[in-house]
Amino acid sequence: MKFFNVHLSARSEDAERFDTLIAPSGTVATLNHISKDCGIPAEGFDGAFPDEEKVQHAIKASVEKSLSQGEIPVVMSTLLVYNAEQSLAFIADLKREFKQRVVTVVGGQLVPFATRAYLGNDHIDAVSIGDGEVLIPEVARDVQAGAVKGLYTGWLSSFLNRSRRGQFAFASYDDFFQIQERLEAQKEISGFSQLCIQGLGGPGCSWAANNKHGACDFCALQNIEEMNQRSLPELMQAERDLEDTFSPDRIFDVANQFLPFLNKVKNMQWLKKYIEERKKAGLRAKKYVYLTVGSIDEDIAALLAEAGVEEVFLGIDHFDPDALKEENKSHRSQSRLERTLNALAQNGITFRVGVVLGSATETERTLKTAEEGIHWIIDNEADSLVSLGAYPIYILPGSGVFERVRKMSDLQEVLHSFESKGYFNEEADEYLIRAYIQRHSDVDADAVIETANRLVAYAGAHIISHNYRQSPGAERLKK
Repeated sequence: MKFFNVHLSARSEDAERFDTLIAPSGTVATLNHISKDCGIPAEGFDGAFPDEEKVQHAIKASVEKSLSQGEIPVVMSTLLVYNAEQSLAFIADLKREFKQRVVTVVGGQLVPFATRAYLGNDHIDAVSIGDGEVLIPEVARDVQAGAVKGLYTGWLSSFLNRSRRGQFAFASYDDFFQIQERLEAQKEISGFSQLCIQGLGGPGCSWAANNKHGACDFCALQNIEEMNQRSLPELMQAERDLEDTFSPDRIFDVANQFLPFLNKVKNMQWLKKYIEERKKAGLRAKKYVYLTVGSIDEDIAALLAEAGVEEVFLGIDHFDPDALKEENKSHRSQSRLERTLNALAQNGITFRVGVVLGSATETERTLKTAEEGIHWIIDNEADSLVSLGAYPIYILPGSGVFERVRKMSDLQEVLHSFESKGYFNEEADEYLIRAYIQRHSDVDADAVIETANRLVAYAGAHIISHNYRQSPGAERLKK
């Protein structure tokens, strides 16, 4: 038996986004780590590099080789809102070519919201909902016994033995398709190479887990309560292994909030221990992490720099006080943002930001405030600003926004299509975004989308590069 852990890339217009190149799928690397911990040979595939077609061809070649060696190939695909349509098409293609000689399994963030579609899909052998640390051993046992079930569910939090709870895996890039070539391409284009690992602020978001009001309204990480309980020395050893094997220039901690607490005193104590353990492990790679604006001040920023953090992503999300209140971020004032950015700059830490329009009730005033806020950042923080993303709301299953959409009677046909097929196509995505904004805001959806487009234009060189193949230094990718 051999596991093939697969994350196909986004739709065609996003397939060459710069940020997909510098973020090899941490999910695939985690599933590889779990598989190997179970004694199961595994290969990882991420469709973003070198391109989707080559990655799919490589998966098929590896499956064929596995069969020729007498193994049972198990293809485990991660389904997300942006890649489900392509992933399901590829699974069908695999089944047409290899029939019942290959076992197909789906999991991922999207699966709980369209389970019926996946269970009714003749090309899918098993549907998994929960933590891979629990599910992979069970699936492997049943594959070996020739008794694969249709549905697998399981979470670390359900273990009666408390020592098993929160023991989430880190990452393994061994046998990850073209990882060395990808690191070289990253360095050629951006000047640094980067690997991803989920640290102790995951598996979802420590803000969502610890904030009494739950996650941000537009985020799919609602009601995340089980946090990674692995120790700091274990995390440092995992990063030490990555450094020794691949020598990345930096490591991206993909937990949606790097700091595991909301309390400043606890976070300072944790960071001091983090710094101590990092020094003991002799780590050299810098860190890129997700943080909230409210979690950073002068004291925290100084410790972040000492901990090797050179860049952060801040979910600014909006600038209007009413919009921020609706998004569960009323604490995120303009003065707090200015203090945070000043603290980062004083400690040599650069930042990336994201702004989401249309999640809250937009008015002419809120759009104007958002536009003024983005202008302020670009005009005043250009030296520290690495990139800026300005987007209309994306309807993510699992988010508070999605729950509101589900109650809109005139959208039931689109939702029924999703629940029966297991994905939103591009037309359905666009329709839902416009319909939600139109019904939830006091301005037309076009006004929201046009504001986002103006902000992208104003950001200029600071906007996320969407096509890495046309970036400076990308000639090597065309060879």
